[in-house]
Amino acid sequence: MPTQSEAYFLDEAPAKNTFIFPIPLSEGMGKEVVLRAKGVRKEFNQRVVLDNVSLEIERGEIFGIIGISGCGKTTLLHTFVGFYEAEEGELFISQEGKEQSLHADLSLARKSFGFAPQHPSFYPKLTVQENLEHFGILYGLEEEELDPQIDELMQLTKLDKAAESLAEQLSYGMQKRLGIACALVHNPSILLLDEPTADLDPIMRKEIWKLVKRINSRGTTIVIASHLLGEVEEMCDRIGMLHKGKLVYVGSFSDMKQKYEPRQEVTIRTMSHLYDAIIARLKPIDVNPSADMLHILTTDPEKTVNAIVRHINDMGDKIEYLHVAPPSLEELFTLIEEERR
Repeated sequence: MPTQSEAYFLDEAPAKNTFIFPIPLSEGMGKEVVLRAKGVRKEFNQRVVLDNVSLEIERGEIFGIIGISGCGKTTLLHTFVGFYEAEEGELFISQEGKEQSLHADLSLARKSFGFAPQHPSFYPKLTVQENLEHFGILYGLEEEELDPQIDELMQLTKLDKAAESLAEQLSYGMQKRLGIACALVHNPSILLLDEPTADLDPIMRKEIWKLVKRINSRGTTIVIASHLLGEVEEMCDRIGMLHKGKLVYVGSFSDMKQKYEPRQEVTIRTMSHLYDAIIARLKPIDVNPSADMLHILTTDPEKTVNAIVRHINDMGDKIEYLHVAPPSLEELFTLIEEERR
């Protein structure tokens, strides 16, 4: 299993670092494409948020959309469900073996998607039961169809014992589960989850991921947007990586691991904060100084650290902090973008 990134100071022996990507998961299995985006572009006030995004999601998979805050993840989900209209591009959904345009028939989005936003959108003054009934009626479900569906959903999300509790009285983790249940009340084929574990404690995060697995095991395709790489690495069959509105990588974590595992990031802070001399000595290694830190990307971290230590000792300077880890998510975005140029 992957380990956490390792940090050490000068009085500690540096351990061998382990790249924190997961054990290989299932690769793309040639399944039917259930959702396809082609050249999607979305702007707000002349600011491009999604830039020529093309993507295919397979039926039955768990697909992760990752990226830092502000990269366009939520906008992409909102465009899928029809909250936003793209300036350019098309969205297609496959039903009964036939691909249809979501732009041509927005009712397809309403029928096909269940959407659980980051912040719950149910009614706090209604009970769990009443919320599910309300959303079921909005979707046009008849009583004879809705009642068994609600019973099944409350069992699935483990909310059956809280059926008569007001939504506002639920714990935050239970509110997350209620939001997912409301999104599933019309039995959609695709479930979209925006930051499903945001602000949850570790125990509740595990519970939400167990729920996601249970939902997926019923055949539901799931698309998860998250800015936390660790939150999706063990869950998703494939990922799409957004950076500044562009889709810069689509594939499995195992493929990414094979491609970028050799690279490590050395972060160092010295007492003087004078890094120009270190940079000059380390060239052509990729370096990125900030106000009080020096970030160095290298395929040989042990050699790089030894060179830095020797040079700083020769200068009479002192090291305050030294950290060796895989590249940050932001650094990984930069690496992938550079290879695409």
